[in-house]
Amino acid sequence: MSGASLYLQSLPDWFATYAVVSYIVALIGVNIVYSEYATEWYFWVFGIVWVAGFFFLSVKCSRDWSILHVRKSKAFEKKLFGLALALRVLYAIFIHYFYIEMTGYPFEFGFADSEGYADTAKWLVDQWTDGMFIATLTELAETSFSDMGYPLFILLPIKWFDRELALLVIRIIHAVIGAYTVVIIYRIARRSMDETTARIASIFCMLHPVLICYVGITLKETLMTWLLVLFIDMGDRMLRSRNYSFFSIAPMVVLGLLLFLFRTVLGMIAFMAIFFALVMIDSKIVSFGKKIILGTLVVGILLMSASERIMHEVHEITHADVKGQQQTSLEYRYGEKKGGKGFSGNSWAKYTGTTVFAPLIFTIPFPTLVDLGFQQDMRLIHGGNWMRNVMSGFVILAMFMLLLTGDWRRYTLPLALMLGYLVMLAFTQFAHSLRFHIPVMPFEMMFAAYAITNMRKKHRNWYAVWCIVMVVACFAWNWFKLKGRGL
Repeated sequence: MSGASLYLQSLPDWFATYAVVSYIVALIGVNIVYSEYATEWYFWVFGIVWVAGFFFLSVKCSRDWSILHVRKSKAFEKKLFGLALALRVLYAIFIHYFYIEMTGYPFEFGFADSEGYADTAKWLVDQWTDGMFIATLTELAETSFSDMGYPLFILLPIKWFDRELALLVIRIIHAVIGAYTVVIIYRIARRSMDETTARIASIFCMLHPVLICYVGITLKETLMTWLLVLFIDMGDRMLRSRNYSFFSIAPMVVLGLLLFLFRTVLGMIAFMAIFFALVMIDSKIVSFGKKIILGTLVVGILLMSASERIMHEVHEITHADVKGQQQTSLEYRYGEKKGGKGFSGNSWAKYTGTTVFAPLIFTIPFPTLVDLGFQQDMRLIHGGNWMRNVMSGFVILAMFMLLLTGDWRRYTLPLALMLGYLVMLAFTQFAHSLRFHIPVMPFEMMFAAYAITNMRKKHRNWYAVWCIVMVVACFAWNWFKLKGRGL
């Protein structure tokens, strides 16, 4: 963008101050206004640590590490990986025993899916022992193709250790691949953006509350996000490379196909993002001849991967009764079963749907700050939701900046992936589910960093207003959750 940026080397103090002060106002205000449903004190602690830790440490790290010269990117990567790994390992160990203390189980509070993955992995171990492993995998592929990847990933820890220790080992593995994801984001951003933007983007990912929190949850999101980020990194390097070979393309193709084992729609969108990038990327980066060759390859992969089972799963998630599913999902997600009294859901879910979720897809979900007797996982990560709400303002600003300047063609691949996935998500029943947003969160941080390093002084006031709007939205969301139940 033309003109001098507001700052070039590090984040300013007001970046953290506005976000943290507005969060404290929302936290205290909601719990005073709805004091009868005030959340537990330890969830306050989690939220304050998540929000203050992210914003204040982002400022500190951006300043401390700004002195590292561009040529010392390897030294920065080591520092980045080391701190990202330490934060995630410490959290993985802490949350493992926190869950045991709070629930009596090594799973998170609402652990139906996590336990299901562990049980499936244990079942596969038994099939392995009985010599039925291959036949079982074939049968599994016919019934739950997009859920095969994670049970296979945790197979060996489940086989070698008792369940409690196995889950701790899995969380430590999550910590390692989560830390490596941060480094990959730095490399992607550094390749197409300037050093300062790449550094800030990686710091955001390193401290991202949701990305850290999901290290401690034994679901597939951390692994799936790592695979997706690695896929985009390989695709970006391939597009910018002057020479192509089987050995430079094959790993990317394999990674892309692996994504189908975790979320079929994500696999399709990943390859479609590659194709879109080939079509739209500047010809100075990829020549017309290479576009034809690589485009043909990607289309061929998409056609070969479009099996009947995969297309059925894609159709289920993208062409079902979206409005009805979103309402049902809200009623289920924000309600509970009560013995003998039927379902106590949110009666106001009927007023929501795609028309509400689509404009807010960069921002939702909002923090849950009230105690309804359940939803502990939502309250534990509410600080991560707040951080996402605030940072979404920068992501939206980046979209306008890229559109107005035409710079979007320089970042076609990650941009196509992020927008394609979010648009798809907005039209499904999972639009308001935090875990379904996770795969593209690292790319959101990359574009948030782009907006920040290209901001002007006038945008400071805009940021303050955005934080105030998020406070109002937080009050409205928690009122909605209570009012929809007649509380």
